[in-house]
Amino acid sequence: MLALFFVMISISPNDSKLLNETTAANNKLALLNGLSLAEATWSIVSSIIWIALYIVAKKCFAHTKRWKTNPRLQEVHAFLQKPLQPKVIVAIGLVVIWVGTIYFSSLWYSQLIFVLLGGTFVTLSILNQACDYNKARCPHCHVPFTRKQIVKKTYMAFRETCDSCKKPIYLDRHVMTSFLLLPILPISGSWLHSLFDLKKFYVPVWIGLIIASLIYFILPLVVQFTDKDTTAEDMKKGGF
Repeated sequence: MLALFFVMISISPNDSKLLNETTAANNKLALLNGLSLAEATWSIVSSIIWIALYIVAKKCFAHTKRWKTNPRLQEVHAFLQKPLQPKVIVAIGLVVIWVGTIYFSSLWYSQLIFVLLGGTFVTLSILNQACDYNKARCPHCHVPFTRKQIVKKTYMAFRETCDSCKKPIYLDRHVMTSFLLLPILPISGSWLHSLFDLKKFYVPVWIGLIIASLIYFILPLVVQFTDKDTTAEDMKKGGF
């Protein structure tokens, strides 16, 4: 996708921004009912993401062990393993993307599809990378925490205790260091706006989708707790 963007930038005759609205208005593709080059480019990228979503979803459901005990997710996994039906759904999705793009002939529609599919793809890709992680639980009694408890204990972990056994717990910072780049993902919305002229209205939508996905889906896996204060241990090793 990045390669496609930068190739289009290199051949853009008028502006360094690939998806500039002025360029979109002046470069109409007559064969596609007045569809602009910018609208077609966003839809091409959205189509690539839609196909990639199917591939990543199939891989994610096959390798995520924690989903093996969830009957609903297992039904989805069984459906994705079928030889024909999932491919039909992918084909129908591509038809919907392009019929809507041609019918509306608007950057608003093309970029909306990109934002929705792109946010979903980012979430599913991170979940695939964390396929071996389990939901955070107490290191003492091993009772799993709810999402609300995890969010609270993530920011108050220095004096937090387990709600079940009441023993002190601490953030396992050694696990979290492998996910330090995650907070950068929401900022990519402003990058999409400045470099590819994503409409300003969609920047907070993109940021909101990514933050909501990180909190609801990723945080319960990324955050892990331990019975030892790793911060104190690191300070002792450093000679403080």
